Order: sequence, then structure tokens, then C-alpha cells
Amino acid sequence: MIRKNIRFFILISGSAMLIFVLTTLSCKHDPVVQSVCFESQILPIFQSRCAMTGCHDSQTGREGIILTDYNNIMNAGINPGNPLQSKVYRSMNGGEELMPPSGKIDDYSLTLIRSWIETGAENTTNCDLSNVSCDTASVTYSASVQPVFNTNCVGCHNSGSTVNLDGYSALSTYLTTNATKLMDNINYTGAQPMPPSGKMNQCNIRKAILWIQSGYPNN
Repeated sequence: MIRKNIRFFILISGSAMLIFVLTTLSCKHDPVVQSVCFESQILPIFQSRCAMTGCHDSQTGREGIILTDYNNIMNAGINPGNPLQSKVYRSMNGGEELMPPSGKIDDYSLTLIRSWIETGAENTTNCDLSNVSCDTASVTYSASVQPVFNTNCVGCHNSGSTVNLDGYSALSTYLTTNATKLMDNINYTGAQPMPPSGKMNQCNIRKAILWIQSGYPNN
């Protein structure tokens, strides 16, 4: 009787452990952004990271690829619903033809692009997300500000340019003498509106300005 009870206990314990492991494994996945707007979230990434002068802009069109607008981006190898079968996404994710050549783009931007492709890669426009959910109560550099600059600015303003905004150290150094200038530019009230491809949504502008006004902490 004791042996039967022991075998039963081992059987139950093993089953519980198997269920726990399977459940844990099934929950391990990359974060997926549910609502993605092509015009205000995806296009700025391509314009900032890929469609610079001399690369995949309309004038240069390196290797016959132009990444300045929806139709050209789709023609460059986007397979709606399947990121892994989308040449552009694979290249951005460190594939055999790394794009941009300077290095793999940040995980947040990759997550946006992947989610956009997974949900059909639609040409969604006029979908400013600033009024949907804009949490300005706890603005931090890592969660709130860095993704905004990575998406809209770093493609042009990196370590190889005169104005480097890539990473906290470079951005904070620039802000020590140019904080007001940068706030005016991203708010489209300065002499050099940024990004030049189009004004960011008001939520992102508000987060960046609040962070700068609070002394741009490394949080």
C-alpha cells in the first residue's frame, strides 16, 4: 500500500512538473506590439535608418531598393503575415545581408516592424496614437525616450554624423548646450524641424520634452 502511494505521488508530481514546464515554455516569447500604425510608427524607422542620402532614398536607390514610402517598402520584400519570409525584416534582424550595414537596429524598432508585418503590413495612415494611450506620469529614458529617438532620429544622428543622438551619453552631452534647440526642433517650432520627414505624434513629443525639462536623467 505504501509503495502504491509513493508511485502515485511520483506520477502526480511528474505530471504537475511537466505541465509547469510546458506552460512556462509556451509563455516565453518576444513582446508583440498589438496596434501598429505604418505612417507614424513604421515609416519613420525606414526613413531614418534606410532611406538616407546615398542609400535607399529615391535618388540613390542602392541595389535597386527604395524605402521611402509604403509601395516601395512592400516591393522590397515584405510578406504580409510572415516576417521570417520578408527579406527586409530578415536583413534588419541580422540576416545574410545586414541592413543598415552599420549594425542591427534596436529591438524596439524590430518589434514594431515584426508586429506590423504579422498583422498584415497594411498602409495605415492618419492614425496618430497620441490620444490612445499616452502615459506621461512616469517618463524614463530607457522606456519612454530612447525608443522615440531610435525610431525617428538615430538613423541620421548617429556616431558618424555631426550631431550624435545615439545613446544616453551622446544625447545628454548634446543637450547640455542644445536642450531648447532640440525641444523646438522636435516640436516643429525651431529652425530645423526634426525629423524632416514629418512631425512625430504629440505623445512622443510630450514625453521627450518632459524628460528634457526634468534634467534628462539616465533612468
